[in-house]
Amino acid sequence: MRKSDSYVIALGGILTAVSITIMFMGSMIPFATFAVPAMASLTVLFFVMELSKTTAFIVYLSISILSLLLVSDREVTFLFAFFFGHYPILKALFENLKRKILEYLLKFSVFNISIISAYFLMLKIFGFEAIVKEFADYKTAFLLLLLVLGNVTFFVYDIALTRLIILYIRLIRPKLKRR
Repeated sequence: MRKSDSYVIALGGILTAVSITIMFMGSMIPFATFAVPAMASLTVLFFVMELSKTTAFIVYLSISILSLLLVSDREVTFLFAFFFGHYPILKALFENLKRKILEYLLKFSVFNISIISAYFLMLKIFGFEAIVKEFADYKTAFLLLLLVLGNVTFFVYDIALTRLIILYIRLIRPKLKRR
């Protein structure tokens, strides 16, 4: 069944608003810097699975632009805009390659380039004061350790996303299709 354009636009608007609301939680819960944009990216994942990658990309752009305008926690918004928001789209593309080594090489490359770019911009170009203060005391070895731990966490995140997709396809989608 083809969804009408008005249905897709309305759903996109509603789920974008939900994602922006989730992004606001990053300002209220200090330790949720990575969890909040990861949760907000589930909206993009839904659009990848149910409609199209193009629609998902438009939703990703909408959430990114609105969160940059409305959400006060810049680290949360940059992490969404630079990685978590577009990753569900890229994950779908990479997993269609059917070559695990290439798939994971691309996934980890995107993660590292995205995270390093986001923090470079936040620290060196925009000079977000809170983030600059936080990173000022870190030595290079500690930053490298953080990047390694980030890669481990990304691997767990990728597996969790895959399991959420399976759960959605097996349990939730059939109930939605009946309506």
